[in-house]
Amino acid sequence: MPEPGDAQFVRQAFAEIREATQELSDVLASPKISETSDEDIRQNLREATKLQSILEEKKARLYEKVSPFERMLGLREQYERKKNLLKEAGVLIPLSNGEEGIITIAGEEVPFPSLREVSARLKAVNVREQGEAKPFLERKIDQNFQDIQITPFGMPIAVFDEHGKLDANGYGLANIYARLLVKTFDEGRLCYDDGTPIPPDQFDRDNPLFIADEFKVKDETGPTPAYHSADVAGTLRYRLTAFDKNHVEGEIKPDILKKDPRCAYRIGLVERSGTIPRKDPTRSAVGGRMPLDTSGTSIPEYRKPGKTEPCPTEYFAAFHGTDEKNTVYRGERAQMTEEALCEAIEELVATGRVKFDYQGNSSINYCMGAVFANGRVPDFRWNRGFRRASLDWGVSVRRVGRCGVRPVAGEE
Repeated sequence: MPEPGDAQFVRQAFAEIREATQELSDVLASPKISETSDEDIRQNLREATKLQSILEEKKARLYEKVSPFERMLGLREQYERKKNLLKEAGVLIPLSNGEEGIITIAGEEVPFPSLREVSARLKAVNVREQGEAKPFLERKIDQNFQDIQITPFGMPIAVFDEHGKLDANGYGLANIYARLLVKTFDEGRLCYDDGTPIPPDQFDRDNPLFIADEFKVKDETGPTPAYHSADVAGTLRYRLTAFDKNHVEGEIKPDILKKDPRCAYRIGLVERSGTIPRKDPTRSAVGGRMPLDTSGTSIPEYRKPGKTEPCPTEYFAAFHGTDEKNTVYRGERAQMTEEALCEAIEELVATGRVKFDYQGNSSINYCMGAVFANGRVPDFRWNRGFRRASLDWGVSVRRVGRCGVRPVAGEE
């Protein structure tokens, strides 16, 4: 966003654009083609082309000055791509008003946010912190946070049938992902994360997605038992303010959506690499930030002495920058289960590849952007041994070298 000192530049740029636009209109409007010689027409076209070039250049300069991160991200192109992928996946559906969007856990129809809204919400978190040379998101873009996530947070993680099984036709992110895995396999496109096709005997077509019991809550208040997703039932905590093995503080999804309906979609940036890296001594920093690997190589201040891998509570401390000797990750957070599922859905539609293939090129994703009220941490992976995707959980002090986090820079 422009600083106060840029106001004169912006006013001048707008004046120049108006002047160039008027000149272009004058050239195109006069004289009339029927009264003009061929040479005059050619001259007018040359002048019009020159003015159009000047106009586009001035627009581009102003655009870059006012919102440099939009240009750096290719915001419009990414926005259209994300929208089309979610539509193709069946996440975005036709609404009663003719628009496309989602139906939330409260049964409300919410259209997909406009490009202008996405831009405005990114700008709202692109603030300059004291002592920093650049605003937050522009620093993160320099650090390879260049993929936009527009996550339908208002949808349920999963929908279960009366037996507590994943509903084959349910409108939940896990349900959609399970159906897409089967569809992609049947089309012959299902691949591991490195692009290698998954052989027919290495995919459990009848059970494409395991989901742990922690994600479902039994409700016996009605005439027959029902099962609700943990996010709907309020046993997942979001916007964490405290997190250790004995204590979790945060908000629940129904309250978040009730307070601010815009939260039906969450907007943020993730690293373009698309993986959760393992330890690599040859890896170098990007924009002054080392990528967070599963050994916590770059956050020794937060690891318990003598431990070689961080646990989820230590990642949480690093994201909050509690040690002033290392605040480079402050302001980031881990993906939530909804964001990890949405990213996996988009990847599957676009390329046929599974995500978080920890026996391949990636790692298990601690989806600790939201954790269970009892302190357990959701995780998401592709499990080659069981031949399927898996939504499972681990304890908050778990230390495993194949588990890590997918950081997000953006809205809480």
